[in-house]
Amino acid sequence: MKHRRPVEDFRVSSVDWQLDSVARHVQGGFDPVPRSEVLRRFFVFIEFLQHHHMTTRTIANSVDDVTDTTEFRNSDLTDDGFEFVAKYHGKWLNRLWKSRGTEDDRAVLNKWLKAHLEPREPKPKK
Repeated sequence: MKHRRPVEDFRVSSVDWQLDSVARHVQGGFDPVPRSEVLRRFFVFIEFLQHHHMTTRTIANSVDDVTDTTEFRNSDLTDDGFEFVAKYHGKWLNRLWKSRGTEDDRAVLNKWLKAHLEPREPKPKK
């Protein structure tokens, strides 16, 4: 495991945090993002983790299950899920203004999954 996983439980992400981030970005001059888009993308990410057995429980079955209080925690992730989230969740959040819809979002996640699963050769030491 590349990232050291904390033993204690903590909130990894939530819709509320993402909505707050969007509001701060809009204050800074970014284009607004509709609440429905934040909810949709949150679900796409969670659905992807669930589909690939990276969660320990079902967090949401559909976008209709996602509300402002929906979150996922360290305890909701398998070890592989924790690794994937540690590596790619920040990139996912940064792509909010680049999203071109669900299929595009899934393609990005699948590309990252492929990279995540590929064995890496150690970098040669200089």
